[in-house]
Amino acid sequence: MKVLEINSVYHFGSTGKIVEDLQNYLVNHNNEVEVIYGRKRGNYSAKYVGNTIIMISDVIMSLLLDRHGLNNKLATKRIIKIIESFDPDIIHLHNIHGFYLSYDVLLDYLTKKIKKL
Repeated sequence: MKVLEINSVYHFGSTGKIVEDLQNYLVNHNNEVEVIYGRKRGNYSAKYVGNTIIMISDVIMSLLLDRHGLNNKLATKRIIKIIESFDPDIIHLHNIHGFYLSYDVLLDYLTKKIKKL
């Protein structure tokens, strides 16, 4: 089984550790796993799609225009490319908030992808 996990962070904090532990468990049980995360870049096996400058602008847009989660289309396009190339059986959306993607673009894409199946 191919599983793709999406989370705001990887390897630290409660959600970052949960995603990493889930990845390790799945891999140890003969599954293929990709993890995408958007904040706090590190040297990990997961794919980092964030950008500090874009994240800061996303925070500002969220505070000034009440557009939280609707601004970072560049990282979302990167996520969609990873989904297309990996072609997972399951997509685990752990945390999709946190100034690293545009949830409307991602959910619109996933809705269309599911309808094709």
